[in-house]
Amino acid sequence: MTGQSPVEIDTSRPHPARMYDWYLGGKDSYPVDEEMGRQMLTLDPRVPVMARVNRAFMHRATRWLATAGVRQFLDIGTGIPTEPNLHQIAQEVAPDARVVYCDNDPCASHPVGAHLDRIGTEHHPPTRAVSIGCTSTAMGAVNRSGRCAVKAAFRTASAEKP
Repeated sequence: MTGQSPVEIDTSRPHPARMYDWYLGGKDSYPVDEEMGRQMLTLDPRVPVMARVNRAFMHRATRWLATAGVRQFLDIGTGIPTEPNLHQIAQEVAPDARVVYCDNDPCASHPVGAHLDRIGTEHHPPTRAVSIGCTSTAMGAVNRSGRCAVKAAFRTASAEKP
């Protein structure tokens, strides 16, 4: 994007999103995240299981909602993308489902944007999903109104469909 400074991510300190990614077996973590993740395992070895259970719930809930007719999904606090992602689950059931990923943490929103940038290439089929870096003000607007404050800008949501 023009006029924006590059995203700077501090890889010298552990980050919860990257630790979560490590627990799930993802590729977006650094040695410092793994080190802290292993320390967490000494406190409670169930942490990776809880991360997988959380992920499985998101998959079940998304499938259920898409089967019930929901076609628009707003993922607030997206985190680092771990396949299958929400749009993949929703569009497996309903190819016309639309997804907006929103996170105010560059550590999370930068990889999501990079993942979505690859969509439409040979190994990533086209999708109806966008990623936005939400400021705390935009996140507050989403939370207060119950509607996506950015839908007009991205034209991915529709007021006519759930």
